[in-house]
Amino acid sequence: MGPSQRPSGGWRRHRGDGSTGSPGRNRTRGHRAGTSHLHHQPLLHQERNLASQAHLVVPHALHCSGGPDSAEGGGHLQGRMGFQKFDSGISERQLPFHRRSLQEHENGAVIFRFRNIHETFRRLCPYIKRLYPATGIFAIRLKSSHADDMKLSQFQFLLPKERLATEPTRWRDECRLMVIHKDTGEIEHKIFKDIIEYFGKGDTFVFNDTKVIPARLYGKKEKTGADIMVFLLRELNREQHLWDVIVDPARKIRIGNKLYFGDDQSLVAEVIDNTTSRGRTLRFLYDGPYEDFKEHLFSLGEIPVPKWIKDKITPEDTENYQTIYAAHEGAVAVPAAGLHFSRELFNRMILKDINKAFITEPMGIGQFRRVDVEDLSKHRMDSERLIINEETCRIINESKMNGHKVVAIGTTVLRGLETYITTTHEVKPYDGWTNKFIFPPYEFSVPDAVVSGFHLPESTMLMAVAAFGGFNNVMNGYQVALDEGYRFGPYGDAMLVL
Repeated sequence: MGPSQRPSGGWRRHRGDGSTGSPGRNRTRGHRAGTSHLHHQPLLHQERNLASQAHLVVPHALHCSGGPDSAEGGGHLQGRMGFQKFDSGISERQLPFHRRSLQEHENGAVIFRFRNIHETFRRLCPYIKRLYPATGIFAIRLKSSHADDMKLSQFQFLLPKERLATEPTRWRDECRLMVIHKDTGEIEHKIFKDIIEYFGKGDTFVFNDTKVIPARLYGKKEKTGADIMVFLLRELNREQHLWDVIVDPARKIRIGNKLYFGDDQSLVAEVIDNTTSRGRTLRFLYDGPYEDFKEHLFSLGEIPVPKWIKDKITPEDTENYQTIYAAHEGAVAVPAAGLHFSRELFNRMILKDINKAFITEPMGIGQFRRVDVEDLSKHRMDSERLIINEETCRIINESKMNGHKVVAIGTTVLRGLETYITTTHEVKPYDGWTNKFIFPPYEFSVPDAVVSGFHLPESTMLMAVAAFGGFNNVMNGYQVALDEGYRFGPYGDAMLVL
């Protein structure tokens, strides 16, 4: 039987006389010197599942732990876990633990007793959650074969339409704030401006300083004059004025069609590619400096407040649907948790010596895209640009090093902070893309608290918050929010999970 055919399983000792001892009497209990060697025998289903997962985790750890840094500092405890990227070629027979030491704990950890304590600890230390030096027992968190896997339907709840806020509160920092203590499940009801009561000198709030663009344009199709809506997603090429867009209705918009925008049809775009069923690539036909083109394009668009919030956009939405610290254009949806911060609240943070740090992650419509698979491990997020500069890293890492709290303001910050970190849980400078999808159970490396709004059922943002605060705590909080009259959506109330 070749290696690929070898049954997954435990160990039995092959004696020198060629016979095999009985499974009960001669299973390996520890590494013993001698000429005998080990063979497989089938395990029970549960043990086989645990052993196969260890086969994935341990070779990855052995392969990756040679370097000082790892982008996998936090990871899912289920699904792919981020551990299947590499294969070091280590077979199950070479795994450095004993089959009889496999134990499953209620908290989802799997315990191994390794043969070579010191060497294994040196190579696996970034992944070890608990160590018992005297016994050589290590705990590495894994998915259990009979753990409760998170399913899409578990994030379903009835949300009456009237609970969606169509307008923000008069003052940004005077919306309601629900505070959930994730260790105890205790819930408090506050006003948002009271948030700084939970933080003090040296703590750091991390914000997403992306700026929402006027992404929704209305125009006409050439020849027929049919009304069309174009939703700007992403600029593809600055010099050629290429944009990735969504069009509606899509079935009548084909490659080669020209679209006209503005009352005087002063801006023309040509469809040059189909990307998805509703997606198109447009080339805007404009002669002149880039800044003039951009100003003209944005002057024809409207702020993209979702239609499920309100059908008709008002001039006030241009200010309301934007954070006060927005700086870098590119988002087509607002990082809503930041809407509740006012200049007065920022000033009070300064008086308490609470730090502010900023990342840039232009929020796309992928955050609102419907999850269409029941098994969440099979869902793939759209990629978003992520920029974390050195100054932000310094502020965050100093706070962590000195024992202070790091607070993620919104789910975009939550996933951004978890995208690229070291094995010592430090944030590193980054300029690239992230499609990180966070759902429970997930082990976080950086944030100590998160601020979020109240999200729609089955949304990826709700899943990220539930991963941080604990599924039961957060879903119970949502039920309390419905009972207590909290408002949902970007213009709604807020939640702080500590």
